[in-house]
Amino acid sequence: MILSKINLYNFRNYHKINVQFGPKMNILIGQNAQGKTNILEAVSILALTKSHRGGNEGNLIKIGEEKAILKGRVKTGRILNDLEIQLIDGNKKIQVNQDKVGRLADYISYLNIIIFTPD
Repeated sequence: MILSKINLYNFRNYHKINVQFGPKMNILIGQNAQGKTNILEAVSILALTKSHRGGNEGNLIKIGEEKAILKGRVKTGRILNDLEIQLIDGNKKIQVNQDKVGRLADYISYLNIIIFTPD
C-alpha cells in the first residue's frame, strides 16, 4: 500500500497544505519548527486514528479553529481508497471513500505504518 497524497486543513501549524508523495522514497526537508514532524504525525493519525506523540487531541487543531481535517489517498494494488478523519471538539469522524466507518477495527487496515522515534 502506498500513501500517494495527504491534505491537511487546520492541523497543527497548517491552515491548508496538500502534499503529493512519490511512489518510492520521500524526504522532508526544512528548517526547525516548520512542520515536517506534523506531516509525519498526520500520516500516523490517518493510519492509526490517533497520534503517535500522545497528548491532548484538541492540540492537533490549529489555534483559533473549531476542527481539523486530514485526508489521504492510499493505493493498494489497483484499489484506491480515500481516507478522512475530522477532529471536532474531542470527537472523530472517520470515513473511507466518503462512507462513515462505525468501528475502528474496520478502518485500521487501510494504511499500515511502522514508526521509529527517539523515544
